[in-house]
Amino acid sequence: MNKTVTLSRGQTMPYIDMLESTQRFVSANYSAEIPRLKKDDYEQLMFEIVRRSLINQNYFDPSDNRLKAAANEITEDMAGMSFLSRYLNHLEDHPDLEEINGNMWNSIVFEKSGGHTEFTNESFLSPQHSVDVIRRIIEKHGASLDESKSEVTADISNNIRITAKIYPIIPEEFGAVFSIRITRPHTITDEKLIESGSVSPEIIDFLKFCVKYLVSMVFSGKMYAGKTTMMNFFAKMIDKEKRIYLIEEGSRELSLIEYDEDGRMKNQIIPNLTFPSTIPDQNYDAKRELQFGLRYDIDVFIPQELRAGEANTAVECGRTGSIVFTSIHSKSAPATYPRIMSLMQLDSNMNEHTLMRLAVEAFPLIIHMARLKDGTPRIMEVLEGEKYDSEKGLVCRTLFRYAVEDTIEKQNGGYAVIGKFERVHGISEEMQRLLLNHGAPKKLVEQYAAEEVKKRGRKKPVQNTEQNPIQG
Repeated sequence: MNKTVTLSRGQTMPYIDMLESTQRFVSANYSAEIPRLKKDDYEQLMFEIVRRSLINQNYFDPSDNRLKAAANEITEDMAGMSFLSRYLNHLEDHPDLEEINGNMWNSIVFEKSGGHTEFTNESFLSPQHSVDVIRRIIEKHGASLDESKSEVTADISNNIRITAKIYPIIPEEFGAVFSIRITRPHTITDEKLIESGSVSPEIIDFLKFCVKYLVSMVFSGKMYAGKTTMMNFFAKMIDKEKRIYLIEEGSRELSLIEYDEDGRMKNQIIPNLTFPSTIPDQNYDAKRELQFGLRYDIDVFIPQELRAGEANTAVECGRTGSIVFTSIHSKSAPATYPRIMSLMQLDSNMNEHTLMRLAVEAFPLIIHMARLKDGTPRIMEVLEGEKYDSEKGLVCRTLFRYAVEDTIEKQNGGYAVIGKFERVHGISEEMQRLLLNHGAPKKLVEQYAAEEVKKRGRKKPVQNTEQNPIQG
């Protein structure tokens, strides 16, 4: 970073030299004062210390209009989030920002809605500066980042999560490598999803039907495929009389609780946040939270994402008669069941065949999503897992799919994906029995058992559009 600063007397100096000089000056003259600063007034008092230091070093005259801006910038670099504060403290000014990725101290990349990647000119001042800033952010929120724990994840707020790593698990000259993910609440409607090309009217109708009559399902796909938002959309349709046990890891991404005008909850949600610890009695991870949930009278379990040994407990919840909605990272709909099985192995001694059978039994439906080249998250496949046979393997049927026909690069940039949603097969006899046992009308069950779904008078979905209501 080669930025220079013009001082009050007309000289110029590199900004990084001014920062380092001011850090040394503050350390030498205010080291006893800083620890006594009150938390609520810390930033303002630090600004005043830096302002006085710039004057006392003869960099700026007290009347210089540039003094305040210089003091603000140095305070942010010394005690705050550096350039990150311009984004994280003012998210309303950056509505399409989904992720800030630091590939090294001077390589900052923004991921924006619609699948757009922006290589920025933002930079820390040095590798050590990036480590200092990222460490401050993480430590401020109850975690630590140092050589003994050189990779960590922390929640900056209810909707911002940071994952970072430093030396020795990355080269020291890289500074801090990090990813800051921003989750935003969105009002999603049937019409928005259809117009964006994320889903067809027939798929929405079918999944609403399955939610209403309590069929467990897994939303699968890669990161930023839209799993969380789509799961949130359908989970909101669960009957308000059903008691829901929600488990999220650190930050709240699912907005399921509804309130009346007096602030009372209108539905029945038990919200849980994980609180991992190396001390067993204090370790409230997703697995333990699920185990506690079995002690309550729960209708629907929603562990936001399966990542580890909690998969085994989630499957057991599904097999006890409760309904489970969750998500998982996987590359395709059929590959989701082996992925669940591999996570179950982390907490089970049963063989692969048994675990696969239990996973298919617990989760009859897989909704697989992907963000295609045009940036639109789509439901690529709705898969019914019928059974698992140790000789034949996974027996499943594709109920719906999105068939990609072509991808065209536009002259003005971006891509257009040409494709269509298709109805492939009807539901199995086992799924029919499940729905009938849960109170579904026979007429509708028979409709979804047929190979063609009757259209319900909705307009045809738009397949190629720049709209993109799903962000996470």
